[in-house]
Amino acid sequence: IKNPNAVQHLWVNNPFNNIINIRLAKLPIQNVKVELMNAGGSLVYNKTFGNSTDIPVDLSSLKLSSGTYLLRTNVDGKIYTNKVVKQ
Repeated sequence: IKNPNAVQHLWVNNPFNNIINIRLAKLPIQNVKVELMNAGGSLVYNKTFGNSTDIPVDLSSLKLSSGTYLLRTNVDGKIYTNKVVKQ
């Protein structure tokens, strides 16, 4: 059982192929907004997910090039930024 009093943390699989799995330490109160930007800072993905501790972000339809991307996740008003590498 997840501890509702735990401090929120976020983990992602890195590097990734076509799916980024986001795991949260505790269930968010609000929906989770996920954005992915390329190395040039252009937004390549933007989606809002329901409140869950496991969020699979399927990017296979985007045909992303290998390289470094910036994953920005908004969880209950707190922004988490992760550098992720597409294989």
